[in-house]
Amino acid sequence: MISEKRLPKKILILVWAETSAYNATFRLARVLNQRGYEIVYAVPDRWKEHIKQQGYQTICFDVSENLSPAPTAWWRHIIIDRDEVNKQLKHLCESLAWVESEGFALVLLYPTLWHYALVLHRFAIPYITINPSLASV
Repeated sequence: MISEKRLPKKILILVWAETSAYNATFRLARVLNQRGYEIVYAVPDRWKEHIKQQGYQTICFDVSENLSPAPTAWWRHIIIDRDEVNKQLKHLCESLAWVESEGFALVLLYPTLWHYALVLHRFAIPYITINPSLASV
């Protein structure tokens, strides 16, 4: 029997690009890393150094590029303009295709980025929403 080298499961952390959101996840990331998980943060370019100083890998990804200017307008499209919704979801799928191809086993997702959950669900990638902000509901 051929012994295969067991690769660590990769976890992607995708939170809002702000110091408090990143800092609040570092302890969890350390515990997961100690248990054999490979932790990767999806961050805008300006945050790469902050994350690397903590010892984690980064993938450049700016969530602000995929935000609808008005969340209520996005919901209105779901009801009124199905073609627009399909176009937005297609764009999100294309922008997140690397999550599937990189083999992430789990995504830790900020609640305000809920629209990414739709895409992760389509890719059959498990996700858990995490909220490092005590001020949010």
